[in-house]
Amino acid sequence: MGKNKIIYFLLLGIFGISGAARAEISSALEPVYADAVLAYNGRDYNRALQILNDLMKQNPDTPEFMELTALVLKNNQDEGGSADLYQKLIRLRESEGKTPKDVAPYYFELALIRLHEGNDEEAKGLLEKTFQAGVNLAPCKYFLGQLALKDNQLREAEKHFNFVLESGFEDLRGASQLYLGQIYLRQGATSAAIQSFRDALDESRKPRYAQDSSPQRRKVTAEVYRSAEAALRPFHKSGYFGSAGLSTAYDSNVLALGSGVSGVTSSSTPTGAATLKENFAGSIGYFSSPLKEVQFLPIYRTSLNINFNSATLNGEYFTHDLTLYVTKGALARTGYGIKGGLSYTLQDQPDSSNNRIFTTYSALLTIGPYIKYEMRPKLVLNVEANFVPERFFTDLLLDPSSTNQRSGVDYNTKISLRNDEGRRFWNPGISLLFDYNNTTGTEFNSMTLALEANNSLYFSEKFRGYFTASVGYARYDRRPNPQRFDTLFSFGFYPTYKLGTGPLSIYGEFQYTLDNVACGDSQVVSTYQYNRYVASAGVSFSF
Repeated sequence: MGKNKIIYFLLLGIFGISGAARAEISSALEPVYADAVLAYNGRDYNRALQILNDLMKQNPDTPEFMELTALVLKNNQDEGGSADLYQKLIRLRESEGKTPKDVAPYYFELALIRLHEGNDEEAKGLLEKTFQAGVNLAPCKYFLGQLALKDNQLREAEKHFNFVLESGFEDLRGASQLYLGQIYLRQGATSAAIQSFRDALDESRKPRYAQDSSPQRRKVTAEVYRSAEAALRPFHKSGYFGSAGLSTAYDSNVLALGSGVSGVTSSSTPTGAATLKENFAGSIGYFSSPLKEVQFLPIYRTSLNINFNSATLNGEYFTHDLTLYVTKGALARTGYGIKGGLSYTLQDQPDSSNNRIFTTYSALLTIGPYIKYEMRPKLVLNVEANFVPERFFTDLLLDPSSTNQRSGVDYNTKISLRNDEGRRFWNPGISLLFDYNNTTGTEFNSMTLALEANNSLYFSEKFRGYFTASVGYARYDRRPNPQRFDTLFSFGFYPTYKLGTGPLSIYGEFQYTLDNVACGDSQVVSTYQYNRYVASAGVSFSF
């Protein structure tokens, strides 16, 4: 628990018993009992204990005497004696047929002692009994959250601390927000963690804590402030990051050629070309402090694939992408900004002497706004729109009037809902994409609508997976007869496993794509399809 373990033990002494059934004290003993109460409130525990010992000799089974004696013993560092009295009170009240609500305050006080002793199992049972009886609801959930966090039950702890916040119990708001921040950070929900740490700071700055007459509460507030400030400190920094990965893959249809044709009289049937290939991918970037009003994040990415099948050399590409994100409120609940980027791709093509060289294939410029809104912790809505002028240099080899020219402007919009609750097997998300590719030639001019469902899986802290399934529909309305309509299905699974505590991970990719194509008019429709599957495995280094 780190520094916040201090909070854990400071809070043990704040919450006293409440709502216990009271017995009659004889009028002759009331003044003596009142003296004991005054001594306790004045923190003269030895005098209070001396008075209570005399009272207990005369009336050993009077609950009021036992309750106050138990409190005095606990504050006088005699938790064993205090625990014995609470156990005696529980037995006494239960034998009298009292309701669970009457007995629950003793459960709670005994639970705090067991927590301090490190007897977590008994403490948990007592806290659950107290909560079920409807007594000290928020404090019970707070300490249950502490126990769940100690056992690394992050989702359970999160539920307990959120209950405390929703209960309106102010004394525990700051500490609960602090622990929620730690939980979100461990779950990888950085934005939610930052918000919780900031909430903890804001809570601890409230004037009522500075004016609090309880030294113990002031200590808790000061510790919450120090811990939240320390947790935020690393996020004030700027720095570099990057990765490099090398993988071996099998691609069943590198050039995405059709695997079968029906409804066509021609005897020719295009077939896919398979190959083994090596893939390299790398990136390097820089981030300014995400806690500043505006964050700058430039990143360069590159990739290269080398195919082993000589018939698929036209499917070798060397890409370079440079992107700049400028974001206002990068880790706030609502953040927005603009993205600008340049993508430059080379393709393995034969030169005039029929030698294979990488030559310029395409250049794309991307610019567009984006916004993200955290609907609740770990449930994020993202919206982006992009304007993408495209230049394909293979168009230079075509007649200016050719319908096969692919240069032009692409417009795309994506709306996605990302859910990362940290469950083991069920963290679903969904996205909707609309793309209008306004090419110069009519052959590739298209409009596409695609829907994707995804799910993150957390098999363990080191072993994670990501699954996607999508369906898309594309229309080529400007294409000269015959018209073309595509229905595209895709499935993918992407596992990663972190090796030890260092920067190395192994990763894989398993993807299957099926495109059903219909070409024709109202009189004649020709159909064909192509399918493609890719399987790869590799190792990556990140910093």
